[in-house]
Amino acid sequence: MEKWEHRFIIAEKHGKGIFGFALPKDISWKVHYVDGKVMKNWREETLYNYLETVGQKGWQVQSMSTHMSMRTGALPVEFLYIILKRKSN
Repeated sequence: MEKWEHRFIIAEKHGKGIFGFALPKDISWKVHYVDGKVMKNWREETLYNYLETVGQKGWQVQSMSTHMSMRTGALPVEFLYIILKRKSN
């Protein structure tokens, strides 16, 4: 029977903006959490680059879903929940 490893990722839509409004060209998805731990310098790790790096190590996206968090007095925050898998050795 095949065995699989799984990794759980939470990415956050993050960008620079003016007066609280993000500019579309400055928005990107950033990897905030990996397996429940905050990524160091998470604002610098784009989802695209992260998936490219782990993809070379055999990880593939199993599922992905979105979530928007509404906070009182603030702009909503968008999240991607991603599950990666690869075969165990």
